[in-house]
Amino acid sequence: MLNGLSWQYTNIFSIAILQLVVLAILARLLTPEAFGLVGLAMIFVGLVNSFSQLGVGPAIIQFSELTQNHVRAGFTLTVILGCMMTIAVWTAAPLIAKVVDNEEVVGILRWLSFTFVVTSFGTVAEALYVRGLEFNKLAWVDVGSYLVGYALVGVIMALLGFGVLSLVAAMLGQGLIRSLMLLLLNRHPIKPLFSLFHSRKLLHFGGGYTLAGIMNYIANVEDNFIIGKTLGVGALGLYARAYQLMQLPATYFGLAIQKVSLPALSKLQDDIPRFARTYFTSAAVVVLVCIPLTVLVVVIAPEIVAVLLGEKWSGVVDPFRILGLGIFFRTAYKIDHSTSSALGAVYKRSLVDFTYAVAVLVAAVTGLRWGISGVAAGVLFAIILNWVLSVSLSLRLLKRSWAEILHLMGPGLILGSVVALIALPARFTLVNAGSPAVIVLTLTPLLSALGLLAIVATKPRVLGAHGVLVLRAVLDAAPVRFVPRLIRQWAGTKLKEV
Repeated sequence: MLNGLSWQYTNIFSIAILQLVVLAILARLLTPEAFGLVGLAMIFVGLVNSFSQLGVGPAIIQFSELTQNHVRAGFTLTVILGCMMTIAVWTAAPLIAKVVDNEEVVGILRWLSFTFVVTSFGTVAEALYVRGLEFNKLAWVDVGSYLVGYALVGVIMALLGFGVLSLVAAMLGQGLIRSLMLLLLNRHPIKPLFSLFHSRKLLHFGGGYTLAGIMNYIANVEDNFIIGKTLGVGALGLYARAYQLMQLPATYFGLAIQKVSLPALSKLQDDIPRFARTYFTSAAVVVLVCIPLTVLVVVIAPEIVAVLLGEKWSGVVDPFRILGLGIFFRTAYKIDHSTSSALGAVYKRSLVDFTYAVAVLVAAVTGLRWGISGVAAGVLFAIILNWVLSVSLSLRLLKRSWAEILHLMGPGLILGSVVALIALPARFTLVNAGSPAVIVLTLTPLLSALGLLAIVATKPRVLGAHGVLVLRAVLDAAPVRFVPRLIRQWAGTKLKEV
């Protein structure tokens, strides 16, 4: 798991850096309306994508006994489904344009519909890599496809003046390059197999997983649809950038744990005591990382927006700050998603996601009277509710109590308080001194990180039992040449005292 996580985080940080650079470039070359139009089209593309493969990939990952016939049947299913989804979206594009009351969406939707075909060829190959915890190969695929397919294509076309089509071409390019790389690196059997027996087994688990994914996706785009329909694509462009910035840490840190924990926990589905220990340790890691990060993002939100997006995006600051409060909750529930999937409770999970979708709808509509900041506040409430319901499901499956969850949150709250005590006065001092936004954005996190390092170095027990356990495992697993002697000496004395 540590090896898989290390490669996932290498992948994530590389992609995150590339995304920030590309986002900063495209934000200066394209208008908020361009991002808003693509965001409006992606609401429906993403919805179709959430059930386009009917959970075949996750089923391949979760199965305790996987055969070559499962692989062949899965590949056949995904390609057929991909073609069907392309035809469906192409045909329905004019109807969708009428729903959103924007004719410009038709062309965007029809071009984006081809993503279903190009990505379907790589679905099974990716699932096999994840099942085998071969995240080193996936890292090269993800970075290479984003750099060549998305960044290069998108930026060049934006410089040439293609406007919104730059974003469309970038998405298509990334999907095509990714599938080609997956197929070339993982030469699994691709001979078609039309087997009712194998397909039914894949679709039974995949159907529940897909249902949960659809509900979760609806919850994630309802706010975009409501804003785009009522407040316009300009407001949607601002809100979407605020949500994207919030999701960078939430999605990528949580996604790494979710992607690695699903195959790992699936191997423990018949050993609940070990399963539970792994669950609580994973949850503790999210607490230790995301609570301090949440505090830091809320404090320096204005500088993040100014440096990454530019001054014309100042309207993003308030909704970003509100949504930033949900970073921990938006990340932590992904552990619970893996838990329910690994234990086969996908239909119970879908009920939680349905409740989440209803909560987002009600909260977003209620918050409309206060503009995009009001919608952001409503969505924050729904995100917290989703976390509570997700944790409750995991605890029922594992027959454990909320007291254990609340206990492991203590160390994270302490570290978050340390960040607040450092970051707030540091930012206040730098801003009052007239420091440029980039200086504030650099020094405030740096000072906060140094403060946390000082606390952990002198009092490692502040990390809690799970945190110390993970830190020991990381230091033991890391090659000696990568761990400075001073840190090894510190671990040999301070950590042994805990």
